[in-house]
Amino acid sequence: MDRLYFVSGNDVERRLEQHLNVVNAARDAGVGQIIYTSFQRKDTSGRSPIAAVAEGHLKTEAAIRASGLPFTFLLHNLYLDFVPFFIGKDVVDNGVIYQPAGEGKTAFAARADMAEAAANILLSDGHAGQSYNFSNTAAWSYGDIAGVIGKISGRKIEYVSPEPQEFLATLRQQGASAEAADAALSWALAIKAGEFDTPGPELERILGRQPMQPEALLAKVYGK
Repeated sequence: MDRLYFVSGNDVERRLEQHLNVVNAARDAGVGQIIYTSFQRKDTSGRSPIAAVAEGHLKTEAAIRASGLPFTFLLHNLYLDFVPFFIGKDVVDNGVIYQPAGEGKTAFAARADMAEAAANILLSDGHAGQSYNFSNTAAWSYGDIAGVIGKISGRKIEYVSPEPQEFLATLRQQGASAEAADAALSWALAIKAGEFDTPGPELERILGRQPMQPEALLAKVYGK
């Protein structure tokens, strides 16, 4: 049976149009199954800090269901690989993680693990009609991440959670565009709201092993 591994696009403004083109083409071609890389969420009401990102995924899932084709949804948590991007690579030198995420936790998982799990699904049967949460088996706050980097580097790392407007002003002073600053704030507030605090066993079960833990990836970036 032909299977389409449908990786979501990264052009948020035009993504839905692009996705609908893919769904329509898959329906017209009569593919046997669509396996779509979507995202995890708790709030689908439109009030989520990342509602603009969520909309395209939710409408794509609806279109896939409406196509009548067998499907599998892979609901990605935030990528562990993105942690250095969110907090910066100078954390050890600065001694501070500066994110307005409060005590929110995220079940970060590595992209390579998600890709391997997707390959396992593509090469096996019995997944039609299923939605899988691709999360790690535990969740971590930025305070926890600070502790991990501290152990790796041998330096004391503090986690500071500023007010949103202070965070935006700081990013703008550092040269970030208004669009980039707003996006960074949205992801942090989504973490604070618990949108990604969804640890679970599904990724581990599909991999057949424990997913990569933060220490392994962060040691490559922040190790001595």
